[in-house]
Amino acid sequence: HRDLHSFPTRRSSDLDETLPFFISGLPNGTLVNFHSLDCQFCRALDPEFEAAARELHGRVPLATVSNVMAPRAMARYGVHRFPTLLWFRKGERVLELPPSVRTAAKIVEYVEWASQPAVVSFESRSDLDEAVPHLRQALKTVGPPVVVGFGTDRAVFEALESAAERARGKTVFIYVAEARDADPVLQIGRAHV
Repeated sequence: HRDLHSFPTRRSSDLDETLPFFISGLPNGTLVNFHSLDCQFCRALDPEFEAAARELHGRVPLATVSNVMAPRAMARYGVHRFPTLLWFRKGERVLELPPSVRTAAKIVEYVEWASQPAVVSFESRSDLDEAVPHLRQALKTVGPPVVVGFGTDRAVFEALESAAERARGKTVFIYVAEARDADPVLQIGRAHV
């Protein structure tokens, strides 16, 4: 089995040390396939994962890591079964792809979705006000919870982004760079049409 991404070394202790640097060096995200060489489900996934990697080439890197080559990485990232497909962003484990995502087309679709910004950003409150009708159309009748952060403090955006990465598909996160005196730092509600 060949890796989709070449790591500088092949000794397991080196890969255990190299993998976190690879993952953290890709702020827009990467998908890692943790697998076992003796796993029939892993062997079935291999051609699909490689096809997805070819389709995503130049946009999002994918990597395959064997449990034999990186046993400490398996423990570090909480991998206990195979195959496990984990999405990493800014060096952190964010999402695990569900077992239903095992074809090249589904993997590509998932990666394209996960690599989009996790937070919808607006420069001003008036920009947000203009976008509300479009947001309502995009959300279901009773949509997911909506978290809105206000302020020029970069820490507000970073906190929202961190939470948004982990709640993709479950909660909508919005950041407005402009804050009025009466605006809270965070406002939480539910989208209704």
